[in-house]
Amino acid sequence: MQYRTMLTAQQWKYLRAVAKEGVMERPTSAEFVGRYNIGTASNSKRLLKTLVDKELILENISVDKTTYQIYDIFFGKYLRMF
Repeated sequence: MQYRTMLTAQQWKYLRAVAKEGVMERPTSAEFVGRYNIGTASNSKRLLKTLVDKELILENISVDKTTYQIYDIFFGKYLRMF
């Protein structure tokens, strides 16, 4: 419940979307933004940065690609239930 109260409704929705994706590669793609009704690609980018800064989403940077996933595996499983 602490996470829910510290996040805005849009941030909570975005966090759930990332949890449902599992490992996300393209957070600004039209497919992802449209599937979860995020709004615009720039909105997705802003939400992602905020949640990475709050250490709720883990950013995995490698040479060829960057992926994103929920930082806490158990919290991610909880979010997928909704």
